[in-house]
Amino acid sequence: MGEIFISFFLNGLIISTFSILTILLIRNWMKNQIKAQSLNHLWIMLFLTLLIPLCPIPLPSLFSAQPQIPELQKEGTTVAIEENQGVMTNEFIKDFSVSVQRIDFSFLNVPLMILWLLGVFVLLSLLLISFFALKRLKAQTQPVEDPNIKALFLSCKKRLGIKRTIDVRYSTETHSPLIFGLFHSVVVIPKKEQSWLTMTDYENIFLHELSHYKNKDLLTNYVMIFFQVIYWFNPLIWIASKRMKADREMACDEAVLQLLYHDKAVVRYGHTMINFASTMQRKLPLTAEFTSGKRQMKERIERIAAFRTKKAYSFKKTVCFYTLTLFILIAQLPFVSALEIGAEETYDFQNESIIERNLSPFFQGFEGSFVLYDEAKNQYVIHNRENGMKRISPDSTYKIYSALFALDAGYIMEEASTLSWDGRNQPFAAWNQDHNLTSALQNSVNWYFQRLDTMAGEEALQTNLQRIHYGNTDTSGGVKDFWNESSLKISPVEQVELLQSFYHHQLGFKKEHTAKVQDALLIESHTGYRLYGKTGTGTINGINKNGWFIGYVETKQTTYFFATNIQDEGEPDGQKAIQITRDILKELGIYESKEAQ
Repeated sequence: MGEIFISFFLNGLIISTFSILTILLIRNWMKNQIKAQSLNHLWIMLFLTLLIPLCPIPLPSLFSAQPQIPELQKEGTTVAIEENQGVMTNEFIKDFSVSVQRIDFSFLNVPLMILWLLGVFVLLSLLLISFFALKRLKAQTQPVEDPNIKALFLSCKKRLGIKRTIDVRYSTETHSPLIFGLFHSVVVIPKKEQSWLTMTDYENIFLHELSHYKNKDLLTNYVMIFFQVIYWFNPLIWIASKRMKADREMACDEAVLQLLYHDKAVVRYGHTMINFASTMQRKLPLTAEFTSGKRQMKERIERIAAFRTKKAYSFKKTVCFYTLTLFILIAQLPFVSALEIGAEETYDFQNESIIERNLSPFFQGFEGSFVLYDEAKNQYVIHNRENGMKRISPDSTYKIYSALFALDAGYIMEEASTLSWDGRNQPFAAWNQDHNLTSALQNSVNWYFQRLDTMAGEEALQTNLQRIHYGNTDTSGGVKDFWNESSLKISPVEQVELLQSFYHHQLGFKKEHTAKVQDALLIESHTGYRLYGKTGTGTINGINKNGWFIGYVETKQTTYFFATNIQDEGEPDGQKAIQITRDILKELGIYESKEAQ
């Protein structure tokens, strides 16, 4: 959790801030035009949006489809492996990588999480204290013995349509009526105020507190407390909680006033509330009380006075109110997903022919995944399935498809693919010269493919990526760098699926274009097999973070498609991914090294 905590923290802060401000602004705008009960229901929308940062499905997954690549229609490809071919070893694989500069907040993950946990601990401790205080309060309460008061309480329950058992008791420890207890609710009447309470006062109190029960206010109170614990670092959550409690009280006031029969009863209800206002005390967070703060009491009294005018509220305005609020809250989500830091996207891989195999000894301590598809058996072998479905930056492995896009668009031709070096000094000597498609792929020349992508433009690139279902198809990182530890992400499983489509000419490109790229990917050719592949290394702020090796092995019997990805703090790169892949392929009896020939 520590590695991605800052993502949760920032998204939680952004979503909670935007949502609370939206609700408060719209609420204040419409408060005199809709019912108090409608204002109270508005806070349910806040609860729904506050759940989003806690959702195990990352936001990008909520707003982007994950289309499955269609099942390949194999054409019975027969591979002719020539005997005693020359050998191209990894000395021909130039795994060049240019470091990208990123603002790295990862050092804040652990301290920030510890600080958040401390805040959660303090709040939970205070809630525990409140719980025991409430338990002591309940223990010292006394049952109401007066049959008239008990009969009135039952009558109020019946008027509100409440059938469950609810106790009514006196307490000497409280100065204001309240209700508590999520599963076994208790209405508490302050015994010290018993001397001046009339039957009308009791009726007002019972109707108000039972309205809390009917409106499920005790449950929503617990839900808000939960979100206060989670989002304690945002001061707006405390403002929202206070405002929600005030709206809750006004909604109950309104519900009671609708049950009263005449204006005098409405006036008496206001007097009951004012009488208790002079006895206000510190509230317990797990209760719903009859009184509220001075400012809120003033607002409640003003609304009660306005109720006497029998003001009609427009149903259309209420619907528009909810619709506008919901639209604004939903509209924020795509923007928040674009701001996510370190959010993990996962590809939904559904296949019954999977063998999960522990290949950890080959990974030299690196975290990562290996995915192999055996075409003859129609079977996958996967090490670390979870990582195999996790989308990460493709780095230079993307250049396979950049080449295909350029050939398809006519920016380069099979026999005329040379681009001139512009004379600018490059990070590697091998890049300081003109390159054709083959040499650019073998030397992983960034400027070559950046120029091709620039010719295409972001819109065409986006269209092509969607056309072949390339990972999350996100080019928002910029035409030159979206594939290099930036916005574009793809999982090892998707790499293997794409390689199958690429190999069988099922991506919609001309066969001669695909064949041209395939020829450039040839790494080794020996008796009985040919190895094709492309490496990729992700380097951030001078430190290697990501290593890829993807490709396929042609044998006389079948073709194997593979993708290896390694990550962690041990300087992963494409060369290490090659060695890990070769060792695994040897173990599986698919590949035989040059030395064994």
